[in-house]
Amino acid sequence: MVPSTPIRAVRESRASEQGGLEEGKQYVVEVSTVGPSGEGRANYRGGYTILIPGAKKGETVRVLIKKVKNNTAVAEIVDRESS
Repeated sequence: MVPSTPIRAVRESRASEQGGLEEGKQYVVEVSTVGPSGEGRANYRGGYTILIPGAKKGETVRVLIKKVKNNTAVAEIVDRESS
């Protein structure tokens, strides 16, 4: 029997190699727009959009990625960066 590797682990390692986002990691991003529900939105290399509840347009924030699906991630604010 061949040992099975979880598909998720394979996807995460590929995302990491390609500069993608990984769940559980922190990133510093600038909020570029505000979505229809009031969440801040930041673009990240590789075509990712990060949804950040409580963030305002123009803010630079350190976020923790909670969920990644396709090219969209949901994050929570860990810290607001000083300008």
